[in-house]
Amino acid sequence: MRSHAAIAAHVRGLVRHDAGELESAVRSLREVPRPPALASALEDLGRIRLDEGDTAAAVEAFDQALALDSAYGAAWDAARVRSRLRRLGVRRRLVASAGPHTGWSALTRAERQVADLVAEGRTNREIAEQLFVSPHTVNAHVRRIFEKLQVRSRVELVRTVGRE
Repeated sequence: MRSHAAIAAHVRGLVRHDAGELESAVRSLREVPRPPALASALEDLGRIRLDEGDTAAAVEAFDQALALDSAYGAAWDAARVRSRLRRLGVRRRLVASAGPHTGWSALTRAERQVADLVAEGRTNREIAEQLFVSPHTVNAHVRRIFEKLQVRSRVELVRTVGRE
């Protein structure tokens, strides 16, 4: 339930425009395995720090959010944070890895998590609820997983996950 308290602190920070609440949310979210939620809280903390005139603290929060978004495969979020940094005169290049394009090792952490939940027999809607993302996001992950693992059905995916 720590994640619930952290999310509540995040919401209070947004509603009250309170950096202290957002810092509390960030501290709590560092202790639970929810990188997207942590990245979101960091980005919101950066926005509030910027509104307060503390550009250095804003850049630091945005940098941390960008690192998380990039590591977790959240390309849209990473692009938005990079745009925020650019408006502050800060350029961050993300170097694409020369890693594999197919196979289990080509999956991002988010895709692996979705693949594991599919292998447990969960529906896209159930996965979306558990991961706090939209069913469309889960569907996109599943499509990329199918492409990378070169499978055509959930049954084939379950077999592949079982082998890994």
